[in-house]
Amino acid sequence: MRSLFIGGGWTHSELLIGRNFPRYATICQKISSQVDNMARLYSWLPIILSYTATDSAQAPVVVHYEPSIVQLTGTLKECICPGPPEYENIEMGDAPERIFVLMLDHPVHVRELAPKKDFLDEPEDNVTEIQVAASSSEAQPILGKHVKISGTLFHAITAHHRTEVIMINDSMNIIE
Repeated sequence: MRSLFIGGGWTHSELLIGRNFPRYATICQKISSQVDNMARLYSWLPIILSYTATDSAQAPVVVHYEPSIVQLTGTLKECICPGPPEYENIEMGDAPERIFVLMLDHPVHVRELAPKKDFLDEPEDNVTEIQVAASSSEAQPILGKHVKISGTLFHAITAHHRTEVIMINDSMNIIE
């Protein structure tokens, strides 16, 4: 007896056994391929764990919002984000906005130096990307390079701010 509801005409027991199932060989090949991929992944596991263990042993540095001047290192990249009017999708008509983001070498925790009344500087943990308020003429020569940027930090306030923490830079230098 063939069921019209299970597997396009195959009985439940035939599907479980795998007989007369036209894609059985294909499914077996995919499973075999996935097993091979998992074996390759697991062969890297000790290396990944040892790297994670040594990297996590170094606690993130705590840096402070303005007025403190901080120095951060990382790689500067340029991003194009959707701008006004909706800040959602360039293809749907939003204006493109160019921003510069510092991809930090090591995560940081960002805190207020002293609590200030009516400020929006919220604490942030494990920050790995910081938008840098820099002009194109300043940033273009050092894009993609390992840099040290000095400046002050503040928390994102507007839709133009694409990371939780923003930096107003005083200086940007390439690290050799």
